Amino acid sequence: MGESIFGWIDHWARWTPQRTAVVGDRGQVSYAELAARVRGMAAQLRCRGVDAGDRVAVCALNRVEMLELLFACAHVGAVLVPVNNRLTAPEVRFQLGDCEPSVVLAEPAFEGMLRRAGTEPEDLDAFTAPARAGAGPGSPEQGAPEHPLLLVYTSGT
Repeated sequence: MGESIFGWIDHWARWTPQRTAVVGDRGQVSYAELAARVRGMAAQLRCRGVDAGDRVAVCALNRVEMLELLFACAHVGAVLVPVNNRLTAPEVRFQLGDCEPSVVLAEPAFEGMLRRAGTEPEDLDAFTAPARAGAGPGSPEQGAPEHPLLLVYTSGT
């Protein structure tokens, strides 16, 4: 089995490709589909210059694409930084200034809040659309167990 959490998804995609990995509002996603979608997102992150250790900020509700993005960050070796949509612009500005993300993604409903915080987010739905179609294997996995994967700011941050 792979060394990072993406290796775990890749393992199950080879072992039981048609088995359901996750169920979301758009239906079931098999391990093979999940691995392809994650690889597609990882390729998109790399196209945007994201590399191991870089931060990827995202503001969205709980949805399958958030899980896919977490695994894509693991694949690249990047750090996912979820942004709470209930924060004020100054709080978001602080967090984004502190973590210095290479990419900021958002659901369309939260793009305005991020703009008020002084950043220009990319549309998460547009970013994930090619991944839904399924991507090929792409470049080799760069993430490793020693790479941090998640940076979470709490209300006390």
